[in-house]
Amino acid sequence: MGLLSFALNRRSLKTRDIMLFLGALYMAKSHVRWVGQFAFFAAPVIAFNFTAYLKSRGFEDPRWLRRGGLVTALLISILLGLLLRDGTFINKIGIGVRVNEYPVGSVGFLREHGLKGNIYNYYDFGGYLTFNYPELKVFIDGRTPTVYSPRFYWKSRHGESKEGWKRLSDEYGITMALVKLDQPLCKVLYNSAEWSPVVFDNLSALYLKKKSGYGDIIEKNGLTFTPCSVDPKYPLPKGKKEQEEMEKGLRRVMLAIHDGVDGNTYAYPHRLMGLLLGKLDGKEQKARAVEELQRAVAADRDGFIYYDLGLALGRAGRREDAITAFKTSLEINKSFKRSYLALGLTYFDNKDYEKSVSLLDEYIRLANDNAEYSGLKVLGRACFKLGRYECAEDALKKALFIADDDKKRGEVSYYLGNTFFETSRLAEGVKYYSDALSGDGSYEKVLENLSKMLTDKKELKKVSAITSLLKEQDKKD
Repeated sequence: MGLLSFALNRRSLKTRDIMLFLGALYMAKSHVRWVGQFAFFAAPVIAFNFTAYLKSRGFEDPRWLRRGGLVTALLISILLGLLLRDGTFINKIGIGVRVNEYPVGSVGFLREHGLKGNIYNYYDFGGYLTFNYPELKVFIDGRTPTVYSPRFYWKSRHGESKEGWKRLSDEYGITMALVKLDQPLCKVLYNSAEWSPVVFDNLSALYLKKKSGYGDIIEKNGLTFTPCSVDPKYPLPKGKKEQEEMEKGLRRVMLAIHDGVDGNTYAYPHRLMGLLLGKLDGKEQKARAVEELQRAVAADRDGFIYYDLGLALGRAGRREDAITAFKTSLEINKSFKRSYLALGLTYFDNKDYEKSVSLLDEYIRLANDNAEYSGLKVLGRACFKLGRYECAEDALKKALFIADDDKKRGEVSYYLGNTFFETSRLAEGVKYYSDALSGDGSYEKVLENLSKMLTDKKELKKVSAITSLLKEQDKKD
């Protein structure tokens, strides 16, 4: 609009307008904080040049323009007033504070407990922390980089390591740390005997230094599990006692950040609760896992969480709902390979082998050399079901190569034996059946049943090959 107004008013264009417009544009391109400032300068420049152009064409203060502008402004104001009643719309246009972009829950905990001390925080947390808890002096705030010396920034960056943090925290007497969940410092602090995490939200975790006057807070709110991982694979505790402690800790966190067990403002605590419950045995736990993950996706439409929800729905026996969740995960993140894997496995269980092969092919393409055993094995089985024996052989041989225990090797060897028998390559088939028996003795019964089925089909050569193999196995035993 600015360039159009300049083009129309080119005969009486003012140098000041060009300087104001381009200067504000340069600042907006340099730092996102100045985008709003660009509009502040550009709007009057645009209005002045359009007005000057209209006057040059003989439109001296036209009534239709003033009335039209007034009506348009009034309609826009009414529309915005209606839209601003919707909280989701407010967040979409950048009004209000987003819990995924600011440490809302952790700072709320700081303020409510009136915690004092020397805090360490990230650059982009400083402005929010200052505004919401002005009684606390921040480590660094969101002002332009020229406010702080380059050496100060350099020290801050080196504070992410174990040794660097020790020096930084000693120099500044740091007793509290507001850190990002996905940054190295979060894990450095969790692994330190001197620090304890007490609360976290979608973005940040608050750590308190032990023996610094926070004993009561740490005793009531200290977490025994890591808040740091936001990866698709969260390291859940294996022991029952540790799992119970994690569940209690998650409930304390939800209440502390005013999310509660029935809230849906913060996705991350609900995601962890869903993952934890999904690991436990029992129908009730599986149902609760689904509920927690549904709360998580209601708060944050994230592809990883929809993947977790799909797995939970599958474990709860809700296969069609699981497919919908995995599809939603891929709508959000088309390159998330684990959703292709999960969908492919689910369609195989549904006996939709064409879709299973298509999805698993895409998974293996994305995963490349890192494709998992389960994906290769099921691709081989789906290809076998469709009569694509070359595809089955290739996938199953790859699965066999990366199988990491005797049970898996026995399983894949049996499927390879079936593949070679179907293509009348009996000698190779017998070899893999023999490998299956070596890996898992229970395949002796499986092969006996297969022999009976082939007898009914009058495929006597195949029956003879299996019978000979079983006799040899009996001799070995």
